[in-house]
Amino acid sequence: MNGKSKVWAAALLLAVLVLGGALGATTVRLVDRGPEERETAERPRRDRDGYLDRLTEELELTAEQRAEMELIVDRHRERMAELWREVRPRFEETKRDFREEVNATLNEEQRLRFEEMMEEHSKRRHGDNKVMK
Repeated sequence: MNGKSKVWAAALLLAVLVLGGALGATTVRLVDRGPEERETAERPRRDRDGYLDRLTEELELTAEQRAEMELIVDRHRERMAELWREVRPRFEETKRDFREEVNATLNEEQRLRFEEMMEEHSKRRHGDNKVMK
């Protein structure tokens, strides 16, 4: 495998990892709410309702289906949050190892461009200025 193929393969693997992380992070944001936060802040309800609104629109859910989806989300919230708490450290370690190997393959200019790519991706994914490191 030549150098360009390795870089493309690494970029593809990173994209898959980032997508998995994004899905996991989204799930955590939607389901990982402590009782105090649910009782004292509107954001958890807004996030949950926003997610359900999106499902309703994209999937054209009936009122009955939406009500069932609300029950499903609430029923699985804590289990999904617990799973992410267990998996996240391993995911972050794997992501860090991956980036170290990719950076070792690239020259200085490529490393800078790669980091810029990752920052842009993170900004788009988070919708703000957060950067995954």
